[in-house]
Amino acid sequence: MKKLSSILLGLLLLLFFLGYMVTFSVGHNQIAVKSTFGVVGEDSVYHGRDGTGRGVLGNLHFKWFNPIQSIETYSALVQQLDIEPTQIKLDDNNVAVVQLFVTWQITDAKLFYTKLRTEDEARQRLKELLRDATNQIASYRFEDLTNIDPAKLKITEAQQKIAQTLQATADASEYGITIRSVGIERLLLPSEVASKVFDQMKQTRETLASKETEAGKAEATQILSRADSIATQILSFANTRAEAIRSEGRIAVGEKIREFRDDPEFAEFLLRLQAVRQMLANNPTIIADPRMIPFDVFPQMKELEGRSGISASDDNLE
Repeated sequence: MKKLSSILLGLLLLLFFLGYMVTFSVGHNQIAVKSTFGVVGEDSVYHGRDGTGRGVLGNLHFKWFNPIQSIETYSALVQQLDIEPTQIKLDDNNVAVVQLFVTWQITDAKLFYTKLRTEDEARQRLKELLRDATNQIASYRFEDLTNIDPAKLKITEAQQKIAQTLQATADASEYGITIRSVGIERLLLPSEVASKVFDQMKQTRETLASKETEAGKAEATQILSRADSIATQILSFANTRAEAIRSEGRIAVGEKIREFRDDPEFAEFLLRLQAVRQMLANNPTIIADPRMIPFDVFPQMKELEGRSGISASDDNLE
């Protein structure tokens, strides 16, 4: 009985290893390529994401023993690759340390297997291509890649040129991959030139600030000059008008003086009459001695009636 159990256990283990050697599975985010003696057929690519990775036994597929048939499994996701920092001489003779990254994806697994075979080989080849494409940055100045003014910043343009160059190279070589994006991960200056560049940038900013200050002073001088000219014109007009008013006043005073000089008594009477008019303007009730000034004007009305044409019934007091 024990011998039979051992035989059955041995057979089960043998079947398990045989099944392991003649089957393979494809994950949801994977692509598998089956080759026969190193040759890939038309129906030898299995995609787990779109359902073609499903076999007759669920996720299992059959193959022959190695070395008759072998399986290479790749990631179907977008992958990122970072390259080592590289020194590049820019158009303004500054030396920058640039580190780039690229995102890529296997889009033709059969071609990828034929040209590169492994993802490690693909990463190595992409690093070489990306280093060559990095030379596109050499046509830019340092201020084009690092600038606080968005209108002067050209880093997006540089990244697009690198991506186009890299994609064109990859397509021309037919690696079965697609470049999704290329970006500048880090942009640095070597320590020996950083201080010089910063001093130059500081000097440039100070020069611009000095120009703006001088322009502001010149504009302020022009504004003050225009304000002084306008103030002088207004003051001249005001003085001219004031002198005209004073002349009119002197003429009116002269006329009054002549009237008072010709008939002082009548002039005094008119002044008292004007005072009475002002007092009676709001129709008040006044009890006063007619001999008090200016109420003594009423007894004088009869005396001046013949001379001035004013009578007690005249409307001059209304």
